[in-house]
Amino acid sequence: PALLPASCEQEGCSCALQQDRLRCHAVLDISAAVGTSPVDLSGPHQPHFVVLSLYKWLGYPTGLGALLVHRDVADSLRPDFFGGGTVSGYSPHVDFAVPRPSVSDRLEHGTVSFLSIAAVKIGFDVLLTSVKEMRCVEEHTFHIARLAHQQLMALSHANGCRLVELYSNNSFQSASDQGPVLTFNLLRDDASYLGYNHVEKLAAAHGIHLRTGCFCNVGACQQWLKISNERLRYHLEAGHHCGDGVDIVEGWPTGAVRISFGYMSTVADVMAFVDFVRSCFLERSPEHLLNDTTSPADGSAKVECHLTSISLYPIKSCAPFKVPEWEVGASGLLYDRSWVVVSSSKTVLSMKQHPALCRIQPVVDRARSTLVVRTEGYSTLEVPLSLSSRSDGPAAESIRTRVCGDSVCGWHCGAEAESWFSRVLGTQCFLLQQDSTARSRVMSTTALVSGGLAGEVTEPVSVAYANVAPFLCINHASVVDLQRRMQASAVDEPSPLECDELIERFRGNLTVSGMGAYEEDNWRRLQIGTVAFKSAGPCSRCRMICIDPVTGKSNPHPLTTIAQYRGKKMTFGTYLYCTGRSSSSSSLVLSTGDKVVVHM
Repeated sequence: PALLPASCEQEGCSCALQQDRLRCHAVLDISAAVGTSPVDLSGPHQPHFVVLSLYKWLGYPTGLGALLVHRDVADSLRPDFFGGGTVSGYSPHVDFAVPRPSVSDRLEHGTVSFLSIAAVKIGFDVLLTSVKEMRCVEEHTFHIARLAHQQLMALSHANGCRLVELYSNNSFQSASDQGPVLTFNLLRDDASYLGYNHVEKLAAAHGIHLRTGCFCNVGACQQWLKISNERLRYHLEAGHHCGDGVDIVEGWPTGAVRISFGYMSTVADVMAFVDFVRSCFLERSPEHLLNDTTSPADGSAKVECHLTSISLYPIKSCAPFKVPEWEVGASGLLYDRSWVVVSSSKTVLSMKQHPALCRIQPVVDRARSTLVVRTEGYSTLEVPLSLSSRSDGPAAESIRTRVCGDSVCGWHCGAEAESWFSRVLGTQCFLLQQDSTARSRVMSTTALVSGGLAGEVTEPVSVAYANVAPFLCINHASVVDLQRRMQASAVDEPSPLECDELIERFRGNLTVSGMGAYEEDNWRRLQIGTVAFKSAGPCSRCRMICIDPVTGKSNPHPLTTIAQYRGKKMTFGTYLYCTGRSSSSSSLVLSTGDKVVVHM
């Protein structure tokens, strides 16, 4: 069979079906078209099969679609296998099976997704109530997309260089030829590409949802981005995989940005997106502040400063537990990110999706071997620090989940903790503690390569439930510089953030003072008190820093400001890992006021 799209999901152009040129069965994919335009299957060129995605059409449920079969070819669909409910009778002893006479009955193997199918009716009811004719939706979404096209293509940098590189053969003249989709990349004023991952992070901080990458359409991606088969293989060898954050390889994009519109989209949506692009990317060039550093390059001891604060985050995405002194464990600060809140589907909850997490305050009470958890308006929860070794009550249940794509094992903290977190967050969830007896999760190779240290690490570095590395260090001078920049660019900010408030948003374990801004970018090794560390590279920021840790409300200003001068990766702060004691000291303990000696 020949598979043909009714509309290209990459550039939005409409595709005509001319079956008379085909000498095989035609399968028409209407998934990208059916949500915003009428699809006529009664013309002279009727397809044999039609496939569609109900998720793309209605927005819910995911993973559910439909197959329409022309009666003339229904009998040709006879699989060589069968599953539950698809046969009228069979024998396990001989080659005997009689398929059901109905084409739908003999193709629907096993139990259908009846709960999702029931939800489809609600989606259709909403659509039919809101929309009278699909032709009206087609015209509306076309004009919305054409406005976006006109506005984006009119944007140029101060030096005349265009901002938007659009991938389309159409000029948005007719709704019958062009769907409500625009795919593009953004360019700096020197004509170099901005990575799509950079755009996506900032868009999320501004509450804008878009799609990036190749959109599961590698052929169109190769065509528009001029990626040869050889370069495609080279990208893979260079470490780029579908769905990762590698958006630029040797200056060339590996994907693009796509925006699309539906029947509920408005002119205000278009102008909000255009304003976002204009304010974040137009006439902006990254400033390289590292030229201000006075660091020598000979590897000698260069800077002396001090450790000013220590914070651990016992429960991932919850409030910090600040201490004047703390022990260093195998995976960072002892008990740092040793617990996570997990949904009923075993997905780790993040502050980005559940801002209420930031108002939950955990405290490690080592004297009573207890994790104490508090939040306003609820009773205090207490959980044992060690679940695997407790002797009273039933044994803790071991559960697997995923952190940053890695499979991890943990102990279920019990029904009381599950009830407490479910009530506080308003969703069914439970508390999971790291299983210290299971195989440790280790720092990724990507982090080591980004820090230029892949060849220097001789053994795996354990990271518990942290995203990348055991420690995150923040330079106070860099925060002061960021605050100055935010104040200079703030137009509608009624009360600029103080330095301490900004430091809270970066969720670092260690804060140091006494050096120049951004000197941490050049760190190789450092010593804090008697504890030795190595750098694991810069921390690439996301919209987490836009969330106020007190109120849970989001403001994109911090991330937008960082994007304007810290480059496409939007780095701020440095990852560290411990390499042991730097002296004959018997313990690994950090204290505020400890001297910090940096080696470049």
